[in-house]
Amino acid sequence: MEINNIEIKYRDMKNRNTNELLASLNCISWDTCFTHDNINNILNAFRDKVNTVLDEHIPFKAKRVKRQHQPPWITTAVKERDKLLKIARKSNLQADWNQFEHPKCKTSNLIKKAKRNYFPGISRKEQRKSKRHLEGSKDSQRNAKTVPANFRSLVYFYGIKNSGVEEWDFAFEQFQNTTVASERRKILYGLAGASEPWILSRYLQYSITPDKIKSQDTSRVLSYVANYNPNGRQLTWQFLKLNWNLIKEKFGGGFFAIRNIILSVTSGFSTEFELEDLKEFNRKHSAGSGTRAQQQAEEGVMANIQWRKENEQDVSNWLKYFLEKNNIPLN
Repeated sequence: MEINNIEIKYRDMKNRNTNELLASLNCISWDTCFTHDNINNILNAFRDKVNTVLDEHIPFKAKRVKRQHQPPWITTAVKERDKLLKIARKSNLQADWNQFEHPKCKTSNLIKKAKRNYFPGISRKEQRKSKRHLEGSKDSQRNAKTVPANFRSLVYFYGIKNSGVEEWDFAFEQFQNTTVASERRKILYGLAGASEPWILSRYLQYSITPDKIKSQDTSRVLSYVANYNPNGRQLTWQFLKLNWNLIKEKFGGGFFAIRNIILSVTSGFSTEFELEDLKEFNRKHSAGSGTRAQQQAEEGVMANIQWRKENEQDVSNWLKYFLEKNNIPLN
């Protein structure tokens, strides 16, 4: 991966004189900030006063650092999508959310496909190392600490992908025993990497079994299996249809839970068959407070279908080029 140098600016907090800084802050006349009528102007005035003091006592310093290039899926389209998301969050206007919806659908599949092809580019040797790490954890819980936190979910995922039910059961036991929320999420993600469909089916069943997995993690499990395991999308969809009444009863009037489940499971749908299947399901089953989510799911699938028609060939060509350029096997 190429590396280039960039210049960053930062405040050197090590050499600050806290007493002098506090004394200067105490001398500020804050009342003048509230002479403005607009809240934004008040905040700007407040910020300017604070920054003036900080510039005096903790001035900015410049430093050149090495920066890795963005991964291949961070394209101009993704940056534009993120820009529109910020605008929509700030204004909270329906028009801005509608404008954000199409770029979101347009980029989501590209990102998922690029990630699936990028990370499996790890050599077979690295995948075997992931498996050995998972197996080694059985003998020493300290092994988990040897893997940086940012990579641990990938190690779990590919370790389980290249292992069997014994390793899966061990990882699930670790999930039940750990109390660290971030670690629990990483293990939940890793458990979705199972290669055997029957293990995935059991995992999905665990997601609605209270003594196995808590309700707040149900939507996360369904999303991980549906969106990150090539064998999981239809498996999760069939599971959702089969257990819809139970899931609806389980979450009752929980709008956000039902919404997250519907949208996460169907977000990868991109064919006419899947769209018709979704419409048929929505006609037969009302989601109650999640009815709007059902409509959004249909709209999202239609956007995915349109995006595939317009971009699938270009994406396919780019992925082939990327894999060949980096000597990554196509299968």
